[in-house]
Amino acid sequence: MLETYEKVIPAALEGCLRACISAGHVRPINDSLLVYQYVLYSHVWALKQW
Repeated sequence: MLETYEKVIPAALEGCLRACISAGHVRPINDSLLVYQYVLYSHVWALKQW
């Protein structure tokens, strides 16, 4: 079950980020790398709060 979320959540984040880029709210960047950083930061936050 967790493996499914590990794939679904980054895909949803990437979709939102791409929508923001295409709408002009965020300048064009490497969206896959930024999503990876978002996931990494959330893991660090969760582990520090544990």
